[in-house]
Amino acid sequence: MKRQRGQSVVEFALMAPIVCLLIFGGIYGGIMFMDYLNFSNEARTVARQIAVADDTRRAELLEKYKWDGTSDKQTFARFYTVTVRATTNDTDAIVQVDFKRNNRDLPTVVYLVGFPPESFKIVYRMQLEKSS
Repeated sequence: MKRQRGQSVVEFALMAPIVCLLIFGGIYGGIMFMDYLNFSNEARTVARQIAVADDTRRAELLEKYKWDGTSDKQTFARFYTVTVRATTNDTDAIVQVDFKRNNRDLPTVVYLVGFPPESFKIVYRMQLEKSS
């Protein structure tokens, strides 16, 4: 009987870190997904604002929504630097959000596994509305 109690303690000691890693990984993954959705929604909103604005307001919005990733607030999930570019062509308002991994806080195992990805982006295009 005493040997079985010792076995249970050893099994718990071996499994507890794995279970905790899965739980906290799931929580952090959910937070990353929520942040991604927030950036995606904001990019769509900005593209819509630019598309329906008149020419003067459009120029202001294009200047306002240029992030170069230098601010601490312009990070995603602590591992990515975010840059935003809002541009227009003859027919469309284009908002591109680029995420680039900054590699400073990541453990070495990330490079072996290849996750999270080095970079990814969100692009929204909205057709420009004719100003009256």
